[in-house]
Amino acid sequence: MRNFLLNPLTSIDDLEKYINEELEQGKKELSFLNLRLNAYTKEQITDFLNKITQAGVTSLYFKGNELGSTITPECWIAFFDGLVDSSVEKLLMDNNQMHQLDVESWVAMDNFIEKCNARLKLFSLQNNDLVQLCDGKHEVLNRLVHRLDCPCLISFNNWHKNLLRWDELTTPVNTNRALLLARQSILTARKTQTDSARVEDEELTGGSSSLSH
Repeated sequence: MRNFLLNPLTSIDDLEKYINEELEQGKKELSFLNLRLNAYTKEQITDFLNKITQAGVTSLYFKGNELGSTITPECWIAFFDGLVDSSVEKLLMDNNQMHQLDVESWVAMDNFIEKCNARLKLFSLQNNDLVQLCDGKHEVLNRLVHRLDCPCLISFNNWHKNLLRWDELTTPVNTNRALLLARQSILTARKTQTDSARVEDEELTGGSSSLSH
């Protein structure tokens, strides 16, 4: 997966250009570092997801996008509604201040997972300070985590500040299944960290993307 360091305020035209260039190369994994979705309207986000769906994209990686503190509930719901009919199997939203999302936005995320659980292979919410969630949002997160059949990466969220919540999230409903998923989660987390480090090193040595200018 190639990571492009997009300008936070990349225009919708430049974003479309980037996506088209990736798709023309047969890429099915798209990465959006630093891109601010709040720069786009609900309709533009819907169009973006329609393109993702038509192209059969299987992986989306958002990092450092400030989603939790900037995107409106309306656009957030449109984002997950648009993912339902897509082919996305891996969704990573790390370092995105997700603890600031409102309950309605968390419910939209849970609804997406309920509908698409069977096809998902990886879901990541690392480094989002999820330990700060209010009781209502934590309840949705707990439901979401236990609903997922694929690895769900949430271990890096300052759980040492509230170990009871970590226990709630990791208490197995089915012990054998939980052990299997835990092993998959550890292996996937290691691979994801290795891949992220590799592609970010490639960016630094290969120069900045033209879209950053």
